[in-house]
Amino acid sequence: MPLAMVLLALDVIFVVHAAKTGRLWPWAYVILMIPGFGVLAYILVELVPEWMGTAQGQRARQKVIKTLDPEKRYRALADQLETTDTIANRVALAEECLALGKYDEAKEHFAAVLARPMGEEAVYALGKARAEFGLGCFTDTVATLDALRAQWPDYQSADGHLLYARARGERAERGIARGVSGAGELLSRR
Repeated sequence: MPLAMVLLALDVIFVVHAAKTGRLWPWAYVILMIPGFGVLAYILVELVPEWMGTAQGQRARQKVIKTLDPEKRYRALADQLETTDTIANRVALAEECLALGKYDEAKEHFAAVLARPMGEEAVYALGKARAEFGLGCFTDTVATLDALRAQWPDYQSADGHLLYARARGERAERGIARGVSGAGELLSRR
């Protein structure tokens, strides 16, 4: 009995939806004549394609694909770079490496881009600093960002400023932690 009530409620909801969206004529009969399966058919034939066509639906589909195969885009970008080694392809792969946590590879790609004649851009130096931060190389991160500031003094980036502050904070925290443990060792020796 409860299953029949749930099916009836679903049928009513989807018949009302079909009526509001102008799809009443065929779907009301299908939904009511085949309880449960009519609703499923309505969802698969009408709603899923509609959802996939919208920006929200496409984002949801990309999220599902990324969850099922997180390195699909990485492999495609690596193949693209292998075919054509351009700055754009290398930067796209480096950004994907950052997203996947492959900081060593991202740092290599950004360093290669910065070494090219047309690759001298502040954004790429910031990408290299993000990779260094991900590796835990806080001193290198600060040095890269200091070099960025020296080479491009007019470049402004909120992400860059935040990364600089975080790297200096981590560096100072680790320096203080080492100093405290060193002081503790000295006190325990006495």
